[in-house]
Amino acid sequence: MQIPIYYFTVEGISSSVFESQVYAYISTLRSQGIPAKLIIGQRYKARASIKKLFQLSREDNTQFMFLPQQLDYAKKANRLANRLPNNRKIILHCRNIEAAYIGLLARQKNKNIKLLYDVRGYVEDELRYFKDFNRLEKFEKMHKALFKEPLYYNFVSDKLREVYEDNYHVKFKNYSICVSAYNDKIFKFNPSYTIKSSSKPKVVFVGGSQSYQKIEDLVSMIEKQGTMDFTVITNKKITIQNSKNTKFLYGLKPTEVAQALDGVDYGILYRSSEAFNEVATPTKIAEYWGKGLKVIAINSAGAYTSVIKENPFLGYVYENEKEYLNQSLPEINKEESQKIADFAESKFSLSSNYMKYMLLYNSLLTKENA
Repeated sequence: MQIPIYYFTVEGISSSVFESQVYAYISTLRSQGIPAKLIIGQRYKARASIKKLFQLSREDNTQFMFLPQQLDYAKKANRLANRLPNNRKIILHCRNIEAAYIGLLARQKNKNIKLLYDVRGYVEDELRYFKDFNRLEKFEKMHKALFKEPLYYNFVSDKLREVYEDNYHVKFKNYSICVSAYNDKIFKFNPSYTIKSSSKPKVVFVGGSQSYQKIEDLVSMIEKQGTMDFTVITNKKITIQNSKNTKFLYGLKPTEVAQALDGVDYGILYRSSEAFNEVATPTKIAEYWGKGLKVIAINSAGAYTSVIKENPFLGYVYENEKEYLNQSLPEINKEESQKIADFAESKFSLSSNYMKYMLLYNSLLTKENA
């Protein structure tokens, strides 16, 4: 593909998904010879690694757009349009709603922009959960504007697409479904790893520290059960009072997280039942599977719930904590782990998503109204 791709995000490099989703995807494109340029919207006051900022700024195809906390979308659209060529077609791949809205305004100034809106989650419901009603009203207006346009879309699940079709009374025609994929160059099953003898199955949680992750409930539940060797890995340091046996790790690089999953039996999550969780495809689940771990999901595995029920070798979904506590889980052998990892690589990896995005890009370029 010779048409240049500009990938635009305003979440910044301190986002918990920058390495696993944004930069990993761009690196995949570049490794395939695709001319992918990355524009990173970085908030001024966000905590960010100076070393990482410097390293990225030195890349030929990566640039920063520094942003205040409160965005003037029209001004940022002008800045974005000035950074894009106006004498040839380009693909502008916008991650999440604010980037897409800025991209939409920029396209009004440059008709050569072919816009793809990558819809990563049910943002309105998440804002309701955190009671951020000012941003909720603003984002609803943005979505009304975006969904009026004949854009191209990617959704992380069919459930997410259906939620937006129902809520905004639209029918999306041009879209793909690419999950929040894992980086299969890093999260690979290691069959040569020698598992240390232990009488307890090994369980791990990997993820953010937001309240809806229910980490405190997980720790309490597993310590009460007393039959698991449990590790919690988060991007930020957390403290759980009264925890006695859980191991806590934080701030690890993706390669270090992958190494920590070697020899583990199960990856666990305990999600609250909000709608934004139900339509999500948590990256942690895909990473668990990529490393050959079975998944334990309490309440829900989001949009992956049906995948697990259709493929029981991938793990278990328990309706509640009580149902989980009544079960006894065996250790996993290497043959099972290899089967899980092979399934994940074919369905939920960056390598498999890459081709879906390529098909969407090609479709976008053939339609003049996109």
